[in-house]
Amino acid sequence: MMKKKTNKLCIALMVVGLFILISVNGVLAKEAKKAAAKAPSLQEKAKMAGMEVVDYNYVKKMVGNGVGDFQKVVIVDARPARLYVKGHIPTAVNLEQMKFKKSYPSFAALNIPKNTELIFGIGKDCPLSYKDAMALKKFGYTNMKLYIKPAIWISTDYMEIGTKGAQKLFTKKAVFVDVRPTGDFSKGTIPGAVNISSDTLAKAGDSLPVDKAQPLVAFGAGAGDTAPHMAADQLKKMGYKKVFAYVPGYSAWETPAAN
Repeated sequence: MMKKKTNKLCIALMVVGLFILISVNGVLAKEAKKAAAKAPSLQEKAKMAGMEVVDYNYVKKMVGNGVGDFQKVVIVDARPARLYVKGHIPTAVNLEQMKFKKSYPSFAALNIPKNTELIFGIGKDCPLSYKDAMALKKFGYTNMKLYIKPAIWISTDYMEIGTKGAQKLFTKKAVFVDVRPTGDFSKGTIPGAVNISSDTLAKAGDSLPVDKAQPLVAFGAGAGDTAPHMAADQLKKMGYKKVFAYVPGYSAWETPAAN
C-alpha cells in the first residue's frame, strides 16, 4: 500500500515539475523575443557608430575598371576564406571576421592608409561586416562604410577569383574566355579556352555557350589588366548568370592534375 502511494506521489511531482519547466521555458522564450525586438538593426548600429550605409550602385562605381587603388578605396570581405575564394567583389580583400586575429596581420601588411575609404560587405544584412569595421576602428582606421543592403553583389554582378578559384571552376568544366590578342593566344592558353576580345563578345555567336547558366571565366595577361573585367561585365549584361574575372591571368595559371 505504501509503495503505491509513493509511486503516485512521484508521478504527481513529475507532472508538476514538467508543468513548471514548460512555463519557465515559455516565459524565457517571450523575454528572448522581446530582447530581439528591442535590439538595434545593423543599419541602426552603423548610424550610431558614425558609419554610412551604401548600396550596390555606390559600390559598383567604386569598383570602376576592376583595378583597385588602395590609396582611394578598399572593399573588405569579412566572409570565411572558403567563400571568398569561390568569388568576391572585384578588388576586395579578405579579412575573415571569424578568424580576425589570424587574418589581420595580412591585412595590415597591405599598408593601407588609415584614412582610406573602406567598404565592408557584399550587400547582405550580415553582422560580420559590421564586426570587421568596428575591429578596424580600434586599430585607427577612420573612413568606413557598410554595404549591407541589397542588391547583393554576388547574385547581381560578376565576381573576381584567384588561381585556386579558377582551378576549381576548370575542374567543373567552366568555359574560359581568353581576352588577350590572338597572337598571344596562339602562343599558349588555358586548355580549352576560347579567344574572344572584350569588344567583340556581342558578336561571338557560336563561340559562347547557349546555356546562360554555364559558368564563364574571363582572363587576360595578369594583374593590372582591365580587359577581363570589361569582358566579365559585358558577359553579365548578355544574360550569363555565373561570370568570373580571373585576375592573375594566364601568367599565373597552372592546370590542375586530372583526377
